[in-house]
Amino acid sequence: MEQKITVCIDPGHGGTKGTDFFREGEYGLREEEVNIRVALALEKLLADEDIEVILTRRDDRFVELQERVDIALKAKADLFVSIHHSVAQDRSLNYSIVYFHKNALGNPASVDFASYLAFYFQKRLKLSACVYSDYLVFPSGFHVLRSLKDIIPAVIGEASFLSHQKNELLLQRDDSIEKEAQCYKEAIMGYFENGLPNYKLISSDDDQDIIIELDDGFGGAHFKDDSLRVFINGKSVPHKLNIFKKVIVLEDKKSFGPGCHELYLQGNNKKDNNIHPKPYLFNNVSDGTEWSGYIKEGKKLYNQALDHQKNNNYEKFQITVQKAIEALNHSLRILPVHEHVDEVYYYLILCFKLIDDRARLEQHIKYLKNYVPSSEYTEKLDP
Repeated sequence: MEQKITVCIDPGHGGTKGTDFFREGEYGLREEEVNIRVALALEKLLADEDIEVILTRRDDRFVELQERVDIALKAKADLFVSIHHSVAQDRSLNYSIVYFHKNALGNPASVDFASYLAFYFQKRLKLSACVYSDYLVFPSGFHVLRSLKDIIPAVIGEASFLSHQKNELLLQRDDSIEKEAQCYKEAIMGYFENGLPNYKLISSDDDQDIIIELDDGFGGAHFKDDSLRVFINGKSVPHKLNIFKKVIVLEDKKSFGPGCHELYLQGNNKKDNNIHPKPYLFNNVSDGTEWSGYIKEGKKLYNQALDHQKNNNYEKFQITVQKAIEALNHSLRILPVHEHVDEVYYYLILCFKLIDDRARLEQHIKYLKNYVPSSEYTEKLDP
C-alpha cells in the first residue's frame, strides 16, 4: 500500500461500570472491556501493515462523544471505526451489525467499508451480518457518525452479542478477541487496497468556471463510466472532464446565481470504491468583497441552527452549524485581515459555543481580543 493510511479506532464506551449496568453479560464481562481488547489487538495487526492507528482511549475511562470525533479530525484520519458489542434482553440473539450514518446514497463510502466489514464478520465469525443506517436506532443517528459524515467514512461495528451466554464465554478468550480484530483488519486492508477516490475544489471565487481536481485513489482519474455526478445545492448539474481527465469543469458558475452555494461529487473508481461526498462552498460575488458573502451566509446559517436546536432537530442543527463554521472560515481564508474580521470571529465563537467545542471557542476568543481589542463584539462576550 503506497499511500500512508491513518485509521482512528474508537473502543466504544468506557468508564461507565458504576452507571451503565446493562452493558454486561450474565457472567460479568463488560462491553467496554471487550471493546478495548479488540481495539488493542487490531492496533497490533495494523501496525504490521504500516497503517498508522489512532485510538480514542487505551484504558477504561470515559471519553465524550465529541472528543472522539475531535481525535479523528485532529489526526486527519482516512477512516473512523468504532468497536462495540451488542447487548439484548433476548440472550439467544447473536449476529453482526455494522452501522453507517443517514442513507446509502448520501454516505456511499461509509456503506462501502461497512459492506467489507460485514463480509468478514460473516466469513470469520460464522455469523449472519447486517448493514444498517443508524437512523434505525436514533432519529438523528449516532453522534460520532453524524459528526464525521461530511469529512471521512465512518462506521460502528457490533461484531457479536455480549448478552449471548456462549459468546460471552468465548469473548473471555484471547483467540476470540484476535478473530474479531482480524475481521476488522481484513476489512480495512481490503477497503484501502481498492483506493480512496476523492476530489477537491481548485478554482477561486474570481474564476468564471468551477474546476474540481479528481483522484481515483491511485493517482489517476479513472472512474466508472457515467458514475461521476456533480451536485450544486443538492441538484445534479452538467459537467465535463478536461482532456487529461484530471479535472471536472463546470462552465459559467454565475448561472447558479449570486451568493454562497454548496458543491459535492458522487462517483466510484474502477475498483468500485465510492467517493466520500465532502461538500465545498463557493461564492458568486466577484467585486473584491467575496468575503462579505461568506459572512452573510455564515450568519444566516447560525440563525438557522438556532431554530433547529429550538425545534429539537438535532441532525439539521449539527449539519447547519458545521456549514456556518465553514462559510465563516472561508471568509478568513479569502482575506485574513479585513474590517469585519471581528464579526467573523464573534460568530465563530457563537458557533463553537453551540456545539460545546471549548478548545476552538477559547482559541477564537483570544483571536478576537488580540486582533480587535476595542471591537463592539468583544463587549458582547460572556464575562
